[in-house]
Amino acid sequence: ILVRLPMQDTYETAQAVADAGADAIVVCAPPRGTARDPKTGRLVSGRVYGPLVKPIVLRMVGQLMRRIKDIPVIGAGGIHTPQDARDYLDAGATAVQIDSVTWVQPGMLEYIARDLGGMTVTRETGAFPDEWFPGMGDTERDKRRRGESSNRD
Repeated sequence: ILVRLPMQDTYETAQAVADAGADAIVVCAPPRGTARDPKTGRLVSGRVYGPLVKPIVLRMVGQLMRRIKDIPVIGAGGIHTPQDARDYLDAGATAVQIDSVTWVQPGMLEYIARDLGGMTVTRETGAFPDEWFPGMGDTERDKRRRGESSNRD
């Protein structure tokens, strides 16, 4: 079981997760932010992804690695180049999670893995659906709005 931590209260949460038997900790869930949409001019809120979060998360990984010794830590946030991945590994992360760069440059995953010396690249097995499958992230409310019925009895 991998547990992704929130950005706040990371050490206390990480220790509780480790004590509960998690197999690894992912640092961290993307923070929330607000910015002006350049097309509409309106302020919009959402998750912050990409290079902006790397310095913050990199520091958190280093701090956790010094304090929690009995569970692997996976660094996630702002990894867009092989050097970004190396930075997390140098900070003590056991592995890295590559996320937002794959939205705009899907081939970057393989490039980063090969540049790091043939490290393992996770491959799709079809065992679990993920958020990229149509409708996977839909709530019951979304389905009702589209006039779809629920599969619940």
